[in-house]
Amino acid sequence: MEGVQIPYWNKNITYNQINLFGYIIQVADYHSASIPEDVLPPEYDVNRFIEKISNYDDIVTVPKQFEILMDITNNDLLGALHLGFVSTRIMARGLDTRAYPNITVTESDMVIWSKKIAQFEVFNNHCSDSPGDTYYFWTHMFAAVFYGLNRSNRRLYKTAFAHGTEIMKFFRKVIADTPITADHIEASYIGRRIGLLIVDLYSKNNNRRR
Repeated sequence: MEGVQIPYWNKNITYNQINLFGYIIQVADYHSASIPEDVLPPEYDVNRFIEKISNYDDIVTVPKQFEILMDITNNDLLGALHLGFVSTRIMARGLDTRAYPNITVTESDMVIWSKKIAQFEVFNNHCSDSPGDTYYFWTHMFAAVFYGLNRSNRRLYKTAFAHGTEIMKFFRKVIADTPITADHIEASYIGRRIGLLIVDLYSKNNNRRR
């Protein structure tokens, strides 16, 4: 998984760190630049994940979401985290329509989604947003794993995502003029810490094999 990384949906291309950074920071609907192929999991997989969550009989916890993501991506860890961040962002915000023009998210869909996604436990915060927390969780977990396993520019990206929530808030408020009402700090922190633990475990296992 370390070094050159290949999106699970296309073995003929490799991830571009700059492309991915831009897509993580800003949804496609807020700019008119081209959208690189390496940042977009297949529409079919995004739809599968959304439908599985929406049709689930109970509240869907993070471990269950991860199980579904791993199943869809054939146990590709990085792919599962990537699909999780993209899919949950679409459902949390009803955006990225330029990236996925055939996926329509109505207000009713977002309400159903919010009732299906398990809420993060947040103290002293009356602006809880479970879909937003979930999207920030998967975003920070994916970024921590992806950039943690890439040696080139690792320090730069690690620093950037340590302040990732603040960066995203700045872009939403100043560039897109759509301020964030909840900061998602707890969910972001948990996602990032789990991602860093995965990188640490992977590195230790690799060192043992050498």
